[in-house]
Amino acid sequence: MKAAAEARRSVRRRIVALFMLCGLLPVVATIAVSYQQVEDVLIAQRVALLRGAASNYATVLVDRLEAAERLALSFASGSRAGRLATVDVLERYFRAAVAIEPAGSRVLFGAPSQVPTAGDIAAGGRPLVAHAGRVIVLRNAQAKPGVWITVSENPAAPLQRQLAFEIEPTYLWEAHDALPYLTEACILDAAGRPLDCARQPPTAEFNAFRSDPEGVREADFAWIAGDVRYLGGVRELFLGGRFGADVWVVIASQPEEHALAPIRELAGTVVPAVLLGMLVAVLLGLVHVRRTLQPLSELAHAAGRIAARDFDVRIAATRTDEFGVVARSFNAMSARLGRQFKALQVQAEIDAVILSSADLSRVVSIVMRRISDVVSADRCSLLLADQAGAYHLYSSEGHGAPADQEVDVSREECDRFRTTEHGLRIARSEIGPSSVLARIRGTSLYVLPFAVGDELGGAFILGYDEDRGPEDEEVSLVRKLGDRVAVALATARRDLELHRRAYYDSLTNLPNRLLGLEELTRAVAAAARNRRALAVLFVDLDGFSEVNDSLGHPAGDSVLVQSAARLRGCVRKSDFVARLGGDEFAIVLPELREAADAALVAHHSIKALLAPF
Repeated sequence: MKAAAEARRSVRRRIVALFMLCGLLPVVATIAVSYQQVEDVLIAQRVALLRGAASNYATVLVDRLEAAERLALSFASGSRAGRLATVDVLERYFRAAVAIEPAGSRVLFGAPSQVPTAGDIAAGGRPLVAHAGRVIVLRNAQAKPGVWITVSENPAAPLQRQLAFEIEPTYLWEAHDALPYLTEACILDAAGRPLDCARQPPTAEFNAFRSDPEGVREADFAWIAGDVRYLGGVRELFLGGRFGADVWVVIASQPEEHALAPIRELAGTVVPAVLLGMLVAVLLGLVHVRRTLQPLSELAHAAGRIAARDFDVRIAATRTDEFGVVARSFNAMSARLGRQFKALQVQAEIDAVILSSADLSRVVSIVMRRISDVVSADRCSLLLADQAGAYHLYSSEGHGAPADQEVDVSREECDRFRTTEHGLRIARSEIGPSSVLARIRGTSLYVLPFAVGDELGGAFILGYDEDRGPEDEEVSLVRKLGDRVAVALATARRDLELHRRAYYDSLTNLPNRLLGLEELTRAVAAAARNRRALAVLFVDLDGFSEVNDSLGHPAGDSVLVQSAARLRGCVRKSDFVARLGGDEFAIVLPELREAADAALVAHHSIKALLAPF
């Protein structure tokens, strides 16, 4: 039941899944492809926006550097003319100012992050140019960067006295406020070290991006920090021609999720709609499947019972459509499989008996117990020859042991049965009173014989209360069963003959030396166990060779046969006589009361052998 229910659910799931696959797959595929294309477009647009933001931010930085340069040149010209600018005004733009002279460096105002020297200024890049400032980046002991504007106080002698102004970071980098929502900027120097960075990309990924050829570098720059993926727009700020400084790199970044927010909102509307459509499709599919799969469910249940060897299962075949045809075919198949399976079981049991002991009584018991499972006759009987050639009639009523009757079968009836190839159907009026068939009740009989060699081994006799016979399939199954019984009978006869040849003398039919030694061993053991006496007499015929020489070997064989009969007549049934070979015999006398009994048997044996032959 559990397997059948699971099978029904499996078929239902497959059909519903196929229905949904055919109906919804194009819609889902279209939505998925469109979703991916929209994502790509949104990302491309956002990267372009970030590039523009990076460019705008770079422009603002250039403007502020130029403003700082003009203030620095103005301070230098005022200092040379003796007009010093108000420090309060400069502090809005510069953190500190330092005068660099041959004698050393001197702080003019403010608190610089570090005091530059002439060597720092000289290592910053190109020499100072009159009426122009130069941008340098100096890092203190903590590697914290500071952006400086250096100018010459005297254009005629620029190296005599230089002025260095450290730009106020708030003034220089406060352009972050002009960036789009959730966008942050990161400014790196030529070596990739941060100057001012709110969200720095991984160094390895940034270096790999910058190492790409120029044609490839226009591709999107993205990285993952933690569980967040960021999109970046890159703009290189070339300061060499204007301020004599190395390149700055401006990166405007934004979380990718923010760029994809519109499509996420769209998915929040489309996905529920698709799920609702799938739910409706599932409900419709289940209703349709429930209406059409009931016959298949019954078929699956019946197939499961057949798998459990219950061949009596049948399906209601009242419908006139294809399912009705399937049901009727299934019922016929189930009945046929049941008969064949039961026939195979009977054959297997008979084969097991044949391989183990070839016991005909067990074979008969199996056949009579199981024959009703193979054929639909009202009664079944078995006519079977034994090892000696006598015929027995076995019949069974109910589940008891089969009744055994030794019967006489005429030669004419044996020949009639043996020459019938496909069975013989006989009406009650055709059966004579002396026939073996007269013992079997029924309006009509059907005889299925089987042969052992050229002889009739036996026959199955099926009795019917009505004028009918077995079906062709039943005839085939019973014939195969008869072949098995014939094999069992032949095997039993062969084993009996092999046993007789191995343990009995072919001339006198007495036990031979091998069987005599075995019986003597058992008799000695029994005598020792019961503490009884035992005697063994050895008999040799004097003058036997003269009989062979004068009268021939046939006469000698006749003497041996008569001697064996006379010796056997002188002993009890419990005694044992064996021919050891030639004219030698042995007599085993177990359970003797006294030794004189053995002498008495010897006296009778000699007396019997002294009589003329």
